[in-house]
Amino acid sequence: MEGGALLIAEAEGRPAGFAFLEHATDYFTGERHGHLGMIAVTQSAEGQGAGAALLAAAESWARAHAYDRLTLNVFEGNSRARRAYERAGFAVETLRYVKRLSLD
Repeated sequence: MEGGALLIAEAEGRPAGFAFLEHATDYFTGERHGHLGMIAVTQSAEGQGAGAALLAAAESWARAHAYDRLTLNVFEGNSRARRAYERAGFAVETLRYVKRLSLD
């Protein structure tokens, strides 16, 4: 299987952000899909459309690979990113619970 992709957003000839895309297999269904492993936008590019452009390019990448799903993970407290993902059409599918354990 071919590797993933690294997408770079630019603004005025300078890097404005990136997205790293991966081929993934769903743990429960075994279905292949695209996964947005990392996405970041520079502070100066925040609110300027770089993130939306990267999400749209990620979706195009997934469609080009005939995937019917594109997934990503986001920290619960990252409300700005969560709003951006929801505006782009992403919806919560699973929740992950974590319990910190003492190693005493």
